[in-house]
Amino acid sequence: MFFSLLVLLALSVTVSSNSNQASCHLRLNHDGTRIGKATFLFRTRTKEQRITVNIQGDPEKITPGWHDLRIRTKAVRGKPINCDDAGDILPYPSWSYLRSWGLLLGNIGQVEAGENGEINQYWMIDINRKDPERSERRSEGVTHWDTLQLNDPKFYLKGGSSIVGKALVLENGDTGEPIACCNLRRER
Repeated sequence: MFFSLLVLLALSVTVSSNSNQASCHLRLNHDGTRIGKATFLFRTRTKEQRITVNIQGDPEKITPGWHDLRIRTKAVRGKPINCDDAGDILPYPSWSYLRSWGLLLGNIGQVEAGENGEINQYWMIDINRKDPERSERRSEGVTHWDTLQLNDPKFYLKGGSSIVGKALVLENGDTGEPIACCNLRRER
């Protein structure tokens, strides 16, 4: 019994030290209604990142089609929440070669909303500095699983380019207007 408890304790310490995550509950802009959750997981030991976004939205607020998911430089405030105050898109760190291409760390990607305003998007990211970058997509309706192999992390949970404390904003794909947002918080 005592040995089993020690093994469980050792496993829980190993898991918590090798993975960190940030998450938030998305709320409609100027309304505050909770519509879904986003989670950013970084397993440092295996050099693996995962981003999960699940939204059950109102089709009048989240129209069917493609929308943009972005991390902004500021946290959002107010009750109800005001996504317009989220600032600019989070840039890559100044040392990153990706910034020289004009890419922005805060451009997480496009997500597709179904007829009922639902969004289910999963990104699996393998950070491998030896192989060329590549991606592939598997879809079932408006649920998408993207697998990426990148040479640099897609996001950071520590340091000057951390996404923690920043706003995650779901924007209308046609107009760029914010639909929903939340502040990313670190979990252990």
